[in-house]
Amino acid sequence: MHAAEVSYGHLYHALHQMRSYKEKFSSRFSAKNLLMINQVIYVINQLFSLIDNENSRIEIFTIDNFVSAAKIDNYNMFKLVSFCKDSRLAHKIRSYSIKYPVDETTINKPKTSGLKTFLASIENKKNNSKTPQPEKEAPKIPVVGNPMLAVISFLEALTNACEDGRILLKKGIEKPQYKFQFMLLNPSSRFEDIVKEARSIIVAGGTMKPIAEFRDRLLINAGAAPERIVEFSCDHIVPPENILPIVMTKGADKESLLFNFEKRMSMGGSLKKIILQVCKVVTGGIVVFFPSYQYENWIWQQMKDLQFGRAVFREPQSASMVDSVLQKYENAIKRPNSQGALLFSVVGGKLSEGLNFSDDLGRCVVVVGLPYPNVKAVDLKEKMAYLDRTEGSGAGQKFYENQCMKAVNQCIGRAVRHRNDFAAVLLLDERYNRMSVKNALPNWIKRSLKTCEYEESFKQITQFFTRRK
Repeated sequence: MHAAEVSYGHLYHALHQMRSYKEKFSSRFSAKNLLMINQVIYVINQLFSLIDNENSRIEIFTIDNFVSAAKIDNYNMFKLVSFCKDSRLAHKIRSYSIKYPVDETTINKPKTSGLKTFLASIENKKNNSKTPQPEKEAPKIPVVGNPMLAVISFLEALTNACEDGRILLKKGIEKPQYKFQFMLLNPSSRFEDIVKEARSIIVAGGTMKPIAEFRDRLLINAGAAPERIVEFSCDHIVPPENILPIVMTKGADKESLLFNFEKRMSMGGSLKKIILQVCKVVTGGIVVFFPSYQYENWIWQQMKDLQFGRAVFREPQSASMVDSVLQKYENAIKRPNSQGALLFSVVGGKLSEGLNFSDDLGRCVVVVGLPYPNVKAVDLKEKMAYLDRTEGSGAGQKFYENQCMKAVNQCIGRAVRHRNDFAAVLLLDERYNRMSVKNALPNWIKRSLKTCEYEESFKQITQFFTRRK
């Protein structure tokens, strides 16, 4: 909620568009507007200088530390944001940049006066025997959307209370991949006015469990009385007999299934046998969710030469290729006499939320392991530390576990999408048998959940699909 980010490219283009816009219309601005535009340009320039600094080792800032590091702590962000919005500056800059695009080949060239140009020409004549050095090309950074909108949104994020947010500097392989990201630690600060002024509030969603975050951190922390909060959950439209959720605790060789970070690489042999067996007993689409792209790729290298009896597809790294892969996956399933198709996906990736694998597109969903987020990630560590400070020891760990289970629930929900739909859900990891993990699953899964070893699991799956032929 109320996250904001601005990339290297946003700052780069916003800075040069603003400078060009000012140069074009400076004679028309009032003194007050010219002052504000100069301040906006200065702030953008300082943010760009900070993100462009290769020596920066800081990955996370408090808001106070960030504005100090950027040397913009003496500027009133409220006034700047208000000016940008009231004057519709982003839209004016956008219209201007479309009509008068900034030439990137001249962006990095400093302007020189006529006298300096004349003196430089004389100097060049003196040194005409020397080989001229080629000019350094300006970086080619594509313009994505309206850069000023991203900048203004980020400046507005800087108006939050210092303790409520953090600024992350996320670096990529190349500078155009760098970005500043604002993370709101306390969403209730943005929800207080709604809680105070609204007669009633409805927070609705399909995969909200565990809901403690919504109840405690969004409503109660914003001033809502606990006795006023009512939790209501409808039963799933799919009848219990149409869903078969199984926790598989042991593989074909009776070894315990444990896909944690330390042991997941040793589980490759067991996982291969399980996926091959699923392909034998399930007709239609099979979607396998892995805990990370790295593990999915490692498993694929182990299995790419195997015969699955159906076409195999993998989640693409590029979002632009998702539709193409899904269409090929669907065509493979609907082809006459097809046994189905197999799709390798990643929890929290492009296929785990917002896409529906109804009917034959998703007759079986396999979730490999528990997809806990990277506990060493800077943003996650900061969020957990904040919760431990404000809510007591253990709150951060609970948040960490909830993030995992929400991701699992989103994967499970991809399969059954209407009353007559049916599917099997296979949860591969002995940790799914823990009571705390089971309690975090939705009720429509818990009520039918079975815990089995390898042979009994596939016996149950075979019987489940036989009854529906």
